[in-house]
Amino acid sequence: MGLMLALLVACGGCGGPAVEDVPVAEEAPIAKAIPAQKKASSEEANKELEKAFEQLFSEKSGFIKPEDDLFGQAQAKADKMKASSGVSFGELKTGDTVSSPLKLAFEVSGMTIQPAGVMDEGTGHHHLIIDSADIPKGTPIPMDAQHIHYGKGQTSAEIVLAPGEHTLTLQFADGMHVSYGPQWSSKVTVTVTE
Repeated sequence: MGLMLALLVACGGCGGPAVEDVPVAEEAPIAKAIPAQKKASSEEANKELEKAFEQLFSEKSGFIKPEDDLFGQAQAKADKMKASSGVSFGELKTGDTVSSPLKLAFEVSGMTIQPAGVMDEGTGHHHLIIDSADIPKGTPIPMDAQHIHYGKGQTSAEIVLAPGEHTLTLQFADGMHVSYGPQWSSKVTVTVTE
């Protein structure tokens, strides 16, 4: 009963059964799922726990699966967006040998490109950092020869680099050039030939 009661209290009721309807420990599927023998493999234990979880959140129980409630659905959507969100240089990758001038493509997924000055949520523009340190989240991006702003919303550029190895960082930032941090940056190291 302790585990069932803890689940009921933890979810604030969850629209599930009243406390007096909660089965005692002997009847609770979760109690049956915990292997009594130490010899059971973790894989077997996981299968038993999955089975108990399914029984606990069956239609008969009245409980709602965490992923089926509104918060769970919103969290799943946010996780999916986060996994596919970010910036990239398109085809350019670390280890490439390139010539100068170098044509760059800037890509973003999960946000919308807007020019500098637009402060709508989920928008921003690209910045190119050449051979310089990363810009932490919440920090304004400087404007100099190593920190190039594409504040008109450009998605491509052509830059001149001296021969040798260079590290390029594409950093997405808001309308006031404040960095969105490492999740919204991409780094490549390339060698420029003469």
